[in-house]
Amino acid sequence: MPVATRAAGLFCVCLAIGVVAGCYAAPTPFPGQVQACFRFEMGIDSLAAPDANSKGKAYVLVSSMKDVPDDDLQFTEFAGYVERALAKRGYQRVESDPKADLLISMGYGLGNPQTTTKTYTTSAGVIYPVGWMWYTTAPTTESTQVSSYPITLVLEAHDLKSPGRQKPVWKTTVTSNSKVPNNVEGGIFLVQYYYIVDMRVQVPYMVAAASDYFATNTGRSVGMVIMGSDKRVFDVMGISPQRP
Repeated sequence: MPVATRAAGLFCVCLAIGVVAGCYAAPTPFPGQVQACFRFEMGIDSLAAPDANSKGKAYVLVSSMKDVPDDDLQFTEFAGYVERALAKRGYQRVESDPKADLLISMGYGLGNPQTTTKTYTTSAGVIYPVGWMWYTTAPTTESTQVSSYPITLVLEAHDLKSPGRQKPVWKTTVTSNSKVPNNVEGGIFLVQYYYIVDMRVQVPYMVAAASDYFATNTGRSVGMVIMGSDKRVFDVMGISPQRP
């Protein structure tokens, strides 16, 4: 084997080992459930009034979901993530309307399942001789159905100080999916998919991904990827990275 070919092969092996090691070495907020190399693929669509940044930044945060009250435990947990993200943009959460400039409502949920069928080869075909004849057995396959779910988070701010009705100031919509790859699709490494339906895992990644877009106008839906070990997720959760 030529030296150049051996060197190229060795490089690819070392690169693959490095990628796998890096995937497990970096800390994530959900050890054992989320790996550092997981790629949470988001869509962020943000609208804002031209004078959005001139409004006051004291706000109350309420649920926009009919069956989820403001003191719901899960809502309270997610509201904490939003509060930390907005604080970095100069916003201050207050407890009562008289002190607030804005009313920010939050809603989230899973969409209808998107089901796909995957076919796997369970055994390879075999060619074997019998006398002067050759016989072939076909490979066997097995099919399974896998469901993924779209996930949506919506934050909408209204002006409490405007006369008459509460005027909309900004609205940010974040979309994710429970199907999470661990590598770039179409790249040189094998891609595995993990299915994360747990909103308590998905929402902090969604809030972190959208944190730079609140109260801005993106002009369109912006696609982005946030990695499993992204520091912004630790920040919105109010925790410190811990090495595994």
